[in-house]
Amino acid sequence: MTDARPVGPPRGVLPGGAGATTRGEHLRFAPSPPLAPYLAHFWWVTWDVPAPVVVETLPHPTLHLVFETPGDRGELSGVSLRRFTRTLTGRGRVFALKFRPAVFGALASRAVSTLRDRRSSPDETLASTALADALGAVGEAIRTVTRPEDAAQAAESLLRDAPWPPLSPPLRAIRDLVERIEHDRTLVRVDDAARAVGLDVRTLERRFRAWVGLTPKAVIGRYRLIEAAERVQREPATPLATIAASLGYSDQAHFSREFRAVVGRTPRQLREAAMP
Repeated sequence: MTDARPVGPPRGVLPGGAGATTRGEHLRFAPSPPLAPYLAHFWWVTWDVPAPVVVETLPHPTLHLVFETPGDRGELSGVSLRRFTRTLTGRGRVFALKFRPAVFGALASRAVSTLRDRRSSPDETLASTALADALGAVGEAIRTVTRPEDAAQAAESLLRDAPWPPLSPPLRAIRDLVERIEHDRTLVRVDDAARAVGLDVRTLERRFRAWVGLTPKAVIGRYRLIEAAERVQREPATPLATIAASLGYSDQAHFSREFRAVVGRTPRQLREAAMP
């Protein structure tokens, strides 16, 4: 592997957690080409807070393998439609692998939808014992690591030659479609997504449940809300009705209801929380 390459900033992080200001790092590194079909990136988060801090994010439709101090015992975090909320205390560190969408359809011994909103160990989830062992060994390799680049390098050295299974063309098509939905605002309906990969809606929905763990409608809605949350904060002068209309909502009231149900605040409240 060449030197670990930083990737762009995270999406879906919500502002205005209650408590003291968080000190620490949030860094992400791209995998090497042999791992790129399976992994989106490695991520590293540290914190050092004198008082409890609440952090919140809108999860993406993918799984993570998380190693947290103390212990660094790897846990798979399943896909979720819930807002992730955690209270940070004291000092801590997390190193994790973010898998690309749908690839667990080739890795898991069960439908990915059965892993939703669950934490599990690699050995009870993966079809390959050898791959589960390689992923589990990452925790021991990074236990004494203090730099994020070194953690990424340690994971790479263990996983580059691990027995990753081949990804079928249909599965790769669903993986790439989910990643396209994140950025392509023309895919606002399930029918649009199905046409993009040449499938009927029923087949698309079946593959999403088995491989992504969520329905296509849920994935489209999640990325629409992530973009809405970003624009509400980034564009303080843009009327909320304009943002709602541009993202395909029928009216601002519908937008506000759906936004509050997932984000936990109205668009106006989130905008106020993001103001300096």
